[in-house]
Amino acid sequence: MFPLAYMFPYQLLTHHFWSLQQKSEFLLREQKKRLSYNKSVFQHLQSQLDILCVNRLHGKWSQVISKLGSGLHPTTQEVLDCQSLFGHIPYSLNALSTSHVKSLLKIHAMHTGWRRKTRLRQKAKAIYLMDCAILREGGAEALNYDELRYACALRGLNPTNMRQKDMTEWLMAWLRITDVINPDNLSLVLHCPVLLAYNHTNNWILRRPSFLETALKKTSASSSSS
Repeated sequence: MFPLAYMFPYQLLTHHFWSLQQKSEFLLREQKKRLSYNKSVFQHLQSQLDILCVNRLHGKWSQVISKLGSGLHPTTQEVLDCQSLFGHIPYSLNALSTSHVKSLLKIHAMHTGWRRKTRLRQKAKAIYLMDCAILREGGAEALNYDELRYACALRGLNPTNMRQKDMTEWLMAWLRITDVINPDNLSLVLHCPVLLAYNHTNNWILRRPSFLETALKKTSASSSSS
């Protein structure tokens, strides 16, 4: 069993048994897999615009979608202005289509089997509670480098080669949203990886095969020299 486990550490060993090189490699591969579903989630958000044509927030939400489609990100205030949309049709968790739910599960590294919406609801609450804990303990500025990397990766941002300052600023923007979010709108938390990181440079470059290969080589080299 043990020789087989060490041949397939990702599948057969828990992260406690992974080397530093393996942890970095598996993180990159997992992030790349998750990011491949961001476009699908964005398209689902975009496809529901017509349903909101009579909603008072239609104009503001259209601007958010337009920014994302143009390679930009909305500001945290623009996202918060539209948060109530995620408590009702078409973006509340209960209203999401099957394909939308599956894509959300994938960007949060969850399987697409049973109790999909229940597990997504639990995931949203878990992230929200973690955000509350970070804020209680002093905010993003109080986290060390490794904690920031984990926090960003969990929330949909590839932290590879990012400076601590940049990770802190990005996480602070995320926390400004969850700090004041209405608990009825927790579907918004599940969509924040797209709203806040869809066009981030670090996410786009990870989608290039050449970048992943280069990053893995650097990880291997640094591990060998240490």
